[in-house]
Amino acid sequence: MPELIVRKWDGPYSFMIFREGGLYKARRGDNGSIQFQDPQLHEVLNDVWNALTPNRAWKERVVFKGNFTVSDSIKPPSYVTIIIDGKLTLENGANSLVIEIDGVHDVDIYNGIIDGNRDNQTAWTIPPVRTRNAYNIRISGLKVVNGRYDGICIHSGSQKVWIESCETYNCGYSGICVKRDATDVLIDKCISHDNDADGAAGTGYGITVEGFDTDYPSRVKIRGCICYDNAATGIHIEDHLTNYSIENCISHSNGDHGVWVATGSDYGVISDLETYNNNKHGLFIYGCEGVTIKNVVAYNNGQESPGSYDGVLIQGRDSADITENVVLSNVVALDNQASPTQRHGINISAPYCANVAISNVVARGNLQYGVNQGNGVTKVSISGGIIFENGRHGIVVVGNGDACISGLYIRDNSQESNQAYSGIFINNAIRVTVIGCVIWGSSQKYGIEEAGTSNSNVFIGNMLWGNGVGALSVVGASTLYRTATDNDPLNLV
Repeated sequence: MPELIVRKWDGPYSFMIFREGGLYKARRGDNGSIQFQDPQLHEVLNDVWNALTPNRAWKERVVFKGNFTVSDSIKPPSYVTIIIDGKLTLENGANSLVIEIDGVHDVDIYNGIIDGNRDNQTAWTIPPVRTRNAYNIRISGLKVVNGRYDGICIHSGSQKVWIESCETYNCGYSGICVKRDATDVLIDKCISHDNDADGAAGTGYGITVEGFDTDYPSRVKIRGCICYDNAATGIHIEDHLTNYSIENCISHSNGDHGVWVATGSDYGVISDLETYNNNKHGLFIYGCEGVTIKNVVAYNNGQESPGSYDGVLIQGRDSADITENVVLSNVVALDNQASPTQRHGINISAPYCANVAISNVVARGNLQYGVNQGNGVTKVSISGGIIFENGRHGIVVVGNGDACISGLYIRDNSQESNQAYSGIFINNAIRVTVIGCVIWGSSQKYGIEEAGTSNSNVFIGNMLWGNGVGALSVVGASTLYRTATDNDPLNLV
């Protein structure tokens, strides 16, 4: 779990806001006197904001001490640090933000609980905490709960926003959301869980980054976060996000995917990700170009419908949002359940998908295939790693082909039905090269099996032995092979 950072408020402050005897009061930090008091919180706050040092270039500290009910949004000016030692709850029917950081800069919010009281609000699109047209903003150690919409929303015009060590849950759309043209946003060591739909089907995300019309976020980093038990996807990236990264995150047990990256969100980096026990895909790249994926563990996904969803799915969307030039390295995609649910370990799927490089892969125990190159996908390289104990074929290449499979250890697949499936299965595919692989296991039908109209394939320097029916089954008249098998250990075929 991320380490939650809680900053104490026992240092100097300009004002402390508290409630006593039916009045909200503001105590000065320099002499301890009560300077302002009023039955209405916002009257006291307006006085406090106006009493801060004019034209300052440093942040003055304002402490909220105790539990307050808020009827209208708290709007700090620039150069203010708010420290919440208690809980701020939105009043029934207020339909307002709790904290609104709009058109200002250099504002910090630390600690405390913000309760959006969602069951007693009617407005759908108002989050408890929002930044808009603001920059140099830091939100740290905050717990935001029961938001009718998002918990924390980084909206249009926001720049240089750092959300650190926060927890969000039971929000209607997304725990944390970055919208429109927000830029330079860091979401760091946050936990977002148990967010669920409220008025819109398919919502309830852990963390969402999304554009609108022609306004797209950029330079967003999600680092060290945990998203779980959300009604939809754990981490949801959509609408042409650019220059982004997802690093050292865990996403599990979500109602849809663990991580979804889609719709032209090109040239991002996803690294050191663990995604498991999600209802659908563990990691889904959909209509994106130039994505780098490394050090990913995806396991036991597809809980909703066994055999329908993958550990990692790479797929194009349409001619405008193609998926190509994707690099995957050090990927573990497995299912270790007594009754597997994860369909394929890695699935490269048409349409509009090409130029995918996979290296150092471990695919084990998946319900169907270890790695699948679907019909219509071209130019795929799979090099290095181990593919074993999957339910059906170890690796499948279907359709167009144009694949290179090299340096893999493939064994003991066809666990679903003995000798029904092979180590590598090539169906109606051309220009497939298999080189330097070790393929064995009596449960497998063949080490390498061609089917349909496959031809013009090349198999060189592979070690095929101990397969149940035979080492090699070739149907293509123009297929070339030079492979060590049980019957031809000296490569004389």
